[in-house]
Amino acid sequence: MVSTASLQVDGFMAEIDSETGQIRAVHDDLTDRQTAQVAKSTLWSAIGTGGGAVGSTLALGSTTATAGNWVGAAFGGVGAFFGFRGWLQGGRGPKGCFPNVGDSKQCFQRKDDEVCGADEPPSSCSPTMLYQLTFPERDADADIDFHSKYDLPIEDYLGYRRRRERLIEPWIEEAKADKKKKPGDPTDPLNACPNYVLKSEKPFLFASNKNPIKLSIAELTERANKLADLRSVVARMNRDLSRLMEDLATGLQCTWPEHSVKEERSPGSSHGATVAQSVEH
Repeated sequence: MVSTASLQVDGFMAEIDSETGQIRAVHDDLTDRQTAQVAKSTLWSAIGTGGGAVGSTLALGSTTATAGNWVGAAFGGVGAFFGFRGWLQGGRGPKGCFPNVGDSKQCFQRKDDEVCGADEPPSSCSPTMLYQLTFPERDADADIDFHSKYDLPIEDYLGYRRRRERLIEPWIEEAKADKKKKPGDPTDPLNACPNYVLKSEKPFLFASNKNPIKLSIAELTERANKLADLRSVVARMNRDLSRLMEDLATGLQCTWPEHSVKEERSPGSSHGATVAQSVEH
């Protein structure tokens, strides 16, 4: 039972690592796009600054003053535009579809369950390891699909000593403090759950193969951080299992008596060896 539970923990962490890897792939692609856009804006901003300097130089001359003012104004406007654009690109950044379904037009559309529920689903089918943590009373297999249901030992471990509540409570407080509040959907069956604020305020935490949506770099980072929090809690289960095995091993050790059975020689034995002698030695 201990070995089985330990293997289930390893499998659970492998699922989280798989989802984190998919997040990292989309995150890195968006970061590259953002870096390229910011670099382009920075280049044009520098061109605008250089052109403004040329215009200021031309404005010093009496015959070129008018042309210099026009050049300075034009390049100054270009530099200001791209400088502001670079600031927006650095702060907001692009959005990408997660799970990565390949075609961004497929975002907000339900994926083919037969494909994503296959024995070897494609990389675009992402597990949603935070779903059952947040909504433990729901049927995760029916709602999300693809390895989203926790094994019983892990579920019991999260429920023991309020580990689940201690993990989720800071997330709920963070969601309530978020200025971008959105009204909940009264028709959503999860609306009655006490943790529904996470789905209404942070729906990107539960994007899966059934509902791929476009996420920003910051949203992908936040989701990866929460997966890391969950992973660290469940990983400690192996530590507790090792301590349990240590206690069991100590209690199951066999000790021989200080004095063995008296030596008895068997008639007809040339060496007079007995089992008792072997045990004693």
